[in-house]
Amino acid sequence: MGAICFSRHQNQFQVSEYSRPLEGIVQNNYVVDLRHRTCDCGIFQTFKYPCAHVFAACASVRFDVMTLVDPVYRLQTVFKVYRNEFPPIGNERDPNMIDNGVNILPDPSLRRDIHGRPTQPVFIVPRI
Repeated sequence: MGAICFSRHQNQFQVSEYSRPLEGIVQNNYVVDLRHRTCDCGIFQTFKYPCAHVFAACASVRFDVMTLVDPVYRLQTVFKVYRNEFPPIGNERDPNMIDNGVNILPDPSLRRDIHGRPTQPVFIVPRI
């Protein structure tokens, strides 16, 4: 992958990507605009996280790519989510009633005896 800076004032780059140059596949060119945080591939603006083309553009001018990462991906933001206490979820029939314990009932058809064999016979239906 190679990056050419065609507008240093506006932070625009043309990044050429060679998928398989030995097999004769033609290069793909992408325009990366660091000022508006866009790339022709669409990944940068969709996920708000730098794609490979943005990394190549930043590497060509020694720009810190971590400044382009959206704050939602930073560890401090993730910790802020878990700083608050989540309220308990109510019962399906009565949302105001809170279940303190979870009742898990095992599936009786999956029970095994002491030798590891099913306690109930398993019926196999033949295909016709």
